[in-house]
Amino acid sequence: MNPINTTTTTLPLRISFKPTSHFKFQLFASMQDSFEKQSSSPSPGGLGGAAGGSGSELDAFKSMLLETSPLLLITTAVVSVLHLL
Repeated sequence: MNPINTTTTTLPLRISFKPTSHFKFQLFASMQDSFEKQSSSPSPGGLGGAAGGSGSELDAFKSMLLETSPLLLITTAVVSVLHLL
């Protein structure tokens, strides 16, 4: 952190560029659309969209999907399906 006062003429600027794959972008866009549709439609219990949640749970779920390795997610899904059998 740099202190900002009247004598400060310039400040450092750091920009990070982290490109995402087309698959992750499509997944994120699709989930965002689904969540917006779900939150705008009334739920059967009368609690409003997304069961009355604040949306932070959905953000945590989206970030988990976007930040976790696809191989780990696929392995977890396969193991979960096998446990159901």
